[in-house]
Amino acid sequence: MCKSNANFISDILNEHMIKLTSDLNNYDHDLEIYMMTIKVKLFEEKYKYVHLYYNGQKYEDEKRIF
Repeated sequence: MCKSNANFISDILNEHMIKLTSDLNNYDHDLEIYMMTIKVKLFEEKYKYVHLYYNGQKYEDEKRIF
């Protein structure tokens, strides 16, 4: 598991953010978050699956704190 402060995770998230939040198929109404799985080439040129989760309300709450 990685947090978004890892540079390569931030890059992947920024690259897929519009697709993640604009497609309602990625939204889970029960959990109230956006989720998607993508296949990316990571270290040593191996493909790995990365699971992205985004909670817009949590983001806004944390942004106000800082």
